[in-house]
Amino acid sequence: ATATATATATTRAFSIAMLRDRGATSSTSFASSSSSTTSSASMTRARSYASKRARPQVPLTAEDMGTIRVVKVTDATQTLTPEDGTLYGEAPERWETRERAVMTAEAEAELDALLATYAETRVVEDSGLPSMEEILAGVEAEEAEERRARDVERAAEEEAVVRVPIRDSAGRSYGTGKRKCAVARVWLTPGRGEHKVNGKPYDEYFSAPTMRADMVSPFFVSDTLGLFTATATVHGGGVSGQAQAVRHGISVALQNYDPVFRPALKAAGFLKRDPRVVERKKPGKAKARKSFAWVKR
Repeated sequence: ATATATATATTRAFSIAMLRDRGATSSTSFASSSSSTTSSASMTRARSYASKRARPQVPLTAEDMGTIRVVKVTDATQTLTPEDGTLYGEAPERWETRERAVMTAEAEAELDALLATYAETRVVEDSGLPSMEEILAGVEAEEAEERRARDVERAAEEEAVVRVPIRDSAGRSYGTGKRKCAVARVWLTPGRGEHKVNGKPYDEYFSAPTMRADMVSPFFVSDTLGLFTATATVHGGGVSGQAQAVRHGISVALQNYDPVFRPALKAAGFLKRDPRVVERKKPGKAKARKSFAWVKR
């Protein structure tokens, strides 16, 4: 009984050892097979991607292929010696050849007649179609006619509005100028150019040279420097806006004093009220467009 029990225990231990070794071997083989399968699949994908990236464009003709001669191969067992500039096989047909192969004689004659009416960049006479030069000339003529019509209409409007000098009993002309939040009231009288703003000389009120230049620029444009004296009262806005508001008022006053100054002032853009103002602040914004610094928590 003792010998039988010992033999049974030995057999069981041997079986367990065999099963353990078989499991280890199978797991190792499975891991190796799975890794090999994965690597082969990735290599296949890489080769496929590389072939797609390196796939050349299909040439259309033998000339596009850069071949010098074409050798037609009739025997599949023929031994070929590759040479530069040689195409073995048949060159692809051109679209014109393929189309003409399925066309009837009447359709081919019509096509030849149509192609014969065209040159490289011009149209042959009696083709029924205008040339490119004629098309461009027609477009230019239409644009010139439209410009002429606009000029005539503008001149008619200018003639319809007859401008006359506007002066008071003292011989002064008046103009209101605006810029941003500044509003200027300007009176213009003949004088030596001793301009005053809010009771002060203009060079004392506007300390910056650029602001003085802005104020007296209408006199330079209309060629009336030293012929008029401007007296202005201005309020609102900053110093720069006030200087440009006075400039606007002087321009309007010059036009009212004599309409002959209008073309030069209008061409310089001094008669138009500049509509640009500071954009208002928006709720939830630091300024009109600026946002606050973003904080996560």
